[in-house]
Amino acid sequence: MEFTQGAKDLIEKNIKIILEKMTLSQKDRADVEKELRSNFFEGSEVKAKERGASVVSEEDVLKAVSEEGNPEEIAGAYMCSYAGSLKRAGFWWRSAAYIIDMIIAGITIGILSLPFLALNFLFETHDTPFWIAGIVVLMNLAIGLIALGVLISYLVILEGRYGMTAGKYILGLKVLKVDGTPIDYKDALLRNIPKFFGNFIIIDALIMVIFFNKEKQRAFDKVANTIVVHTRG
Repeated sequence: MEFTQGAKDLIEKNIKIILEKMTLSQKDRADVEKELRSNFFEGSEVKAKERGASVVSEEDVLKAVSEEGNPEEIAGAYMCSYAGSLKRAGFWWRSAAYIIDMIIAGITIGILSLPFLALNFLFETHDTPFWIAGIVVLMNLAIGLIALGVLISYLVILEGRYGMTAGKYILGLKVLKVDGTPIDYKDALLRNIPKFFGNFIIIDALIMVIFFNKEKQRAFDKVANTIVVHTRG
């Protein structure tokens, strides 16, 4: 059956949107793209025949696509099928991404805290009244709040929104739920809790190596039901 150019373009547009919501190897992506194209073309032809038309229009495509579900639902269904084939990121890859992230976060914290650090230095190197100590304590508290705010914004918001931080993006890693679907902000917060408490992240990583090495999950990945996978290759 003949398709209008608008109908063909609409099918390709929907396929592109769905694929953008998926994290797959090139081979799996090609297989899914082929299957989606086949399903959408066949479904659109059925809709055209139902209205007695010999040419498939954009309206037919819209009806066929809507029956499959919205892009998130379609992508999620496919990711559930392919979750087992995703390549998990191991200890060293994740450690390298963490180091990059901490360097970036540290620089950001340092820049934002610079005024408070300068005032601290000024007050601590000159004779000042006793009450100044209270101001110093408040400035140290402000620095701590800045550090916490940067870490939450950097780790939780970026992962919750995009599934990755800058470090993970550079190394081609992404955080997903164990079924292959995207994580949300709650998942990102849960899995990053150890990173807010200094050396606790080391213990969390050791638990991954000792107990959960097959899925390469930290303890708090288990809590959040998340995995870290490679997005390239």
